[in-house]
Amino acid sequence: MLKVDAGPLLYSLEKAAELIEQKLKNMVREVALDVVQAGTENTPLGDSRTFMSLYLQRQQETGLEPMEGVAQGAWIVSFGELFFVPHYGGDSYNDAIGEATMDMQQYKLGQPFRIANTAPYIANLEGNSSPQTNGMGIVEPTTRQAEAVINANLKTYYDRGK
Repeated sequence: MLKVDAGPLLYSLEKAAELIEQKLKNMVREVALDVVQAGTENTPLGDSRTFMSLYLQRQQETGLEPMEGVAQGAWIVSFGELFFVPHYGGDSYNDAIGEATMDMQQYKLGQPFRIANTAPYIANLEGNSSPQTNGMGIVEPTTRQAEAVINANLKTYYDRGK
């Protein structure tokens, strides 16, 4: 009778599977953050000084403060129901990216999630209510930009996973 000790081989395969899983998780995390980043870059910041009357109207309709930055800061990653947390100011996109980064730390391989902009008036911006969208809305340029970054960096994201 011939016996082979498969213990070391099994251990090596388990370690390889753990490493591959970590690398894949990292790849998905970074892709998601690329999409959030592209979304914030393609979402108009606004200008409350020039368009204060519109901001006051928005305040009456939604209860939001009459300040810019809400749409840029409304990009989220959600593992369940979509939600809206208002962020204000010229750097509100940093809040969105920071929260998405923290949320993606919870990601489990194969877990479904959505990336969305939950600002109450985002459909207006997608419909080019702002000249800052250059007649292309937000989704089209965001998708193009995210696809280009992802295609260029996918292997790098995988390789960086530890």
